[in-house]
Amino acid sequence: MGFRYSTGRLYKPKAVAGGELSGWWNNNGAFSGCIAAYKPLGAASYAASLLDLSGTGNNASEGVAPDWDTNVGWTGNATSWLETGVTIDSNNGYSILIKHESPSSANYRAWCGTLVSSGYYDVAIRYANYTFYIGDASESSGSAADCRLTCLAGSGLYRLQNSNQTLQDAVVESTPGTPSGTMKLFTGYHGGTRLGNGLIMTHVAIYNIVLTKAQVQSVYDAL
Repeated sequence: MGFRYSTGRLYKPKAVAGGELSGWWNNNGAFSGCIAAYKPLGAASYAASLLDLSGTGNNASEGVAPDWDTNVGWTGNATSWLETGVTIDSNNGYSILIKHESPSSANYRAWCGTLVSSGYYDVAIRYANYTFYIGDASESSGSAADCRLTCLAGSGLYRLQNSNQTLQDAVVESTPGTPSGTMKLFTGYHGGTRLGNGLIMTHVAIYNIVLTKAQVQSVYDAL
């Protein structure tokens, strides 16, 4: 089984463990635990951009379709959001990694979330700063300016600055609640339901493990 990039090149991933295939999402098989991977950048079609490349069958589906361009990726609009089908049921065992374009002006915009009251696992931007929610607890993790990669791993948030290609140490919520619900893209909580209008995603991966800083960096390097 494989898929073709928009260039026509055929990619055939290899199995890693438990049906998971190898690819950028696990540093080409260096570790396992990915349960969904999407690559709208370079996809042959919008429909292809929704396919789960990890081999675990968690294809994305629409709430409302984002804009898509093979040379750009997904761009959120005023109504768009996507459902991944991945259920988050513990703050100790999940990660979501998003490679994206740097948000220019993104007050009250959301990258992702479960949108379950008192069960949030959400990442949003407010006044150009990141805020993430775990259960009913929230934490601010600093500026979103110049960020090109965001990863919520367990109860910590990693950010990579494009200007110096440096992955920041995780900002950790010390008293997290317990998240629940299915992970959605381009929507999340920050004092209410927010959308990802204007945000651009090029790669998304979801894991049933807590990624380490080294693993986050290795995925970025494999892109």
